Amino acid sequence: MNGEKTLLFNDITKLYEKNRRLLETWRRYANDFTSQMHGLTKIEIESETDSEVYANILKELGLNSSQIKKIVTNIKPDVFVELYMNERENFKEKLQELKFKEVTIEKIIGNFNESLQLRCNLCLEKPLVKFFLKKNNRFNSIDDLSTGERCATLLNFVFCQADEPVIIDQPEDNIDYN
Repeated sequence: MNGEKTLLFNDITKLYEKNRRLLETWRRYANDFTSQMHGLTKIEIESETDSEVYANILKELGLNSSQIKKIVTNIKPDVFVELYMNERENFKEKLQELKFKEVTIEKIIGNFNESLQLRCNLCLEKPLVKFFLKKNNRFNSIDDLSTGERCATLLNFVFCQADEPVIIDQPEDNIDYN
């Protein structure tokens, strides 16, 4: 059983590595697109942990919402599991740095069963794609733009990959005024 568990956690480690490489590939593509836009628009690829899934796992340890928030904002899920499994003293120290009481730390250690460890380890980072348009000499997030400006920003990326040039004259005008 221990051998299977070790193999499973090794497979999860490989999954993390593949996920990391995939995010790096996406970042490279985003940088390529951005360079083709000649400084007018850009894409950024970041990553984030699904904090809701992570928080639900931590809730099963018997923690309250403020304790869960401390862990979610300060310790990534894979680091949480790694510290717990391989560096128990560092795990305790990290929780003490976050102002957890000894009783709570012992509760976490006592309740962090293999099922929760596995689920916590499977909280992979997911891509977060951000689009920006240069306006008044600074890049603005697509979230802060009008509908027409959003359309123009996305069309820039779509058409930069086209084999034939496409010219659209002020598409945002019709969208913004309707």
